[in-house]
Amino acid sequence: MGPGGPPPLQRFPDNQAFLIAWQPLRDSRFVVAAERTRDQPDRPAVWDVDRGKAIRRLGPHGTRQEDTIRSLALSADERWLVTGGSDGTLKVWDFQSGAEVRTQALRPRDKYPEPGWPQIRAVAISPDGSRYAAGRPDGYVAVWDRETGREIWSATERVSDEFKKHAPEPEGRMIVETVRFTPDGRRVLVTWRLFGGRATVYDAATGRLIGKPVPGPDDRQFAMSADGRLVACAAHQGVKVLDPETGAVVADFPQERSVTALALSADGGRLAVGVYRHFIGQTAESAVRVIDVKTGQVEFDLRSHASSIGDLAFFADGSRLVTGGYDNTVKLWDLANGQEVLSLRFRPEADSRVERLAVSADGSRILAGNEKLTVWRAK
Repeated sequence: MGPGGPPPLQRFPDNQAFLIAWQPLRDSRFVVAAERTRDQPDRPAVWDVDRGKAIRRLGPHGTRQEDTIRSLALSADERWLVTGGSDGTLKVWDFQSGAEVRTQALRPRDKYPEPGWPQIRAVAISPDGSRYAAGRPDGYVAVWDRETGREIWSATERVSDEFKKHAPEPEGRMIVETVRFTPDGRRVLVTWRLFGGRATVYDAATGRLIGKPVPGPDDRQFAMSADGRLVACAAHQGVKVLDPETGAVVADFPQERSVTALALSADGGRLAVGVYRHFIGQTAESAVRVIDVKTGQVEFDLRSHASSIGDLAFFADGSRLVTGGYDNTVKLWDLANGQEVLSLRFRPEADSRVERLAVSADGSRILAGNEKLTVWRAK
């Protein structure tokens, strides 16, 4: 099905601004985003997605134009916001008042192997807002007490001995890609990348490693069910599904290779796997497979995108799936029968890529983005 369907509610921001990181609010009309302009430091802002306008801006994250926000996270009660910057600083904000609560630099290193190494690419905040976590490319991840700013624990991961000589620094530290708390706040999930990657689960209160590290992904090859009971991650060896409470692998799909995106339904019953294979002299294969996690059965093999799958998102009730591709399209699928319901054009520019998808909590809006956002009504 070619791109068509209803026109978007909004495409924003304009050519003078970019949204580098964003997160939908409970009220589906709004998102919080890291707003970047050509002549100002990045700052968090609340955008009205129906009107495509910023309605509230917090203070700048840094002091220089080149100080950018690389990551942000909002607590479940929408009281506290954490932002991580390219300058290696964390900021904690009172999201309701807009006041800056704390600025802190992560533990300094004597030197960095290349420009941009101190940047904080991953942040998270516990559902009750009592703790926050962050990681950076030199392999350092830590958890802090939100009220006092005290570091509770920290950890690093290193590449295996066979790859250490190729690592960008002698210690062979891995790059932190993703940090997330489980919905109950008991566990912290971290993915690391460098020569294959790794996924680890920690006790949020103590930093104790839960289970064994498993071959891990980058951000789009990692997914957690909304109830927090299952986590999926992809690597060269296929897709593994973990129980974060114990760290145990509860399902293994070694046949799923060349994975570019993952999503778990809210209850963890279904796993969506985006794959893209392109071999010289052969036709590229782009597909999304919907798998029953318990039985391992492939329920649907969805083929409509012409290029790599950028992201996937289930509706909260599990009845529909949204897929976004590097072919500038967003597609909506009915999971009762595996039929494509809508095919939507992401941006007017033909070479645009969908890198991030979300469905609002009430299921009323579909959001797709890279450095711009496009929003459609879903019902």
